[in-house]
Amino acid sequence: MISNFSQKSSSPVAIFKLGQKEYMSNLVHRGDVYMNTLTYFSELERNSPKVDPEEGTAYCFNAEGAVLKVQKSNEWQTLGTLKGGIRYKDGSLMDSNIYSLHAKFQNNYGNVFQLEQLNLGDYYVLFKD
Repeated sequence: MISNFSQKSSSPVAIFKLGQKEYMSNLVHRGDVYMNTLTYFSELERNSPKVDPEEGTAYCFNAEGAVLKVQKSNEWQTLGTLKGGIRYKDGSLMDSNIYSLHAKFQNNYGNVFQLEQLNLGDYYVLFKD
């Protein structure tokens, strides 16, 4: 699953795993896959430039422009208009093991980035087809 909701309208053109040389070599030559819990990854990234604000989101409903109202007694009062989606995070997912990958999408394919900007290691494995 690719969890970047802002990219949904664009298809991925490259999916890759970043890491240290030893781990990327073990992935390619031995098939080693390192996984950890969603809690581990969300806490690891909390204060990092590689943070994924959607980490752990189980469901997202596009609610752009919806009017939020609450009922007080028998009367409905408007609180405001929503901007963006309504996200639901299921706490039971936080103990699930995940495999973290990165993707480049058609709509940002020309944007160049350096591996050191992500601070995840100097090597990558590109998954294709």
